[in-house]
Amino acid sequence: MGKKGTLESSMKKITLSLFLFSFLSACTPLTREEQLALFHSRCVDYGYAQGTQEFDKCLARQESRHHQRSLRTRLNTTDNLNFLERETLRQQEIKMKEKQ
Repeated sequence: MGKKGTLESSMKKITLSLFLFSFLSACTPLTREEQLALFHSRCVDYGYAQGTQEFDKCLARQESRHHQRSLRTRLNTTDNLNFLERETLRQQEIKMKEKQ
């Protein structure tokens, strides 16, 4: 297999990976109530007593971490899509040059 076949194979793998990542990350997200219940459960599991300042701080940390992970996931998805778009354009340029 030549360079062209290897490159096409790599592009197919990248495209498939991005598709699967997008599909899996788009699975039904938790509702706000479900997220809070999860955070609540974690804090109880960590040993914090409900109604204490420590419990409230734990909930706030859980929510903050969730928000940070969500932002990182969105940024990574955007970066991956931008890479794919750039690579697609580069491939189109190569094909145009080959035709000339």
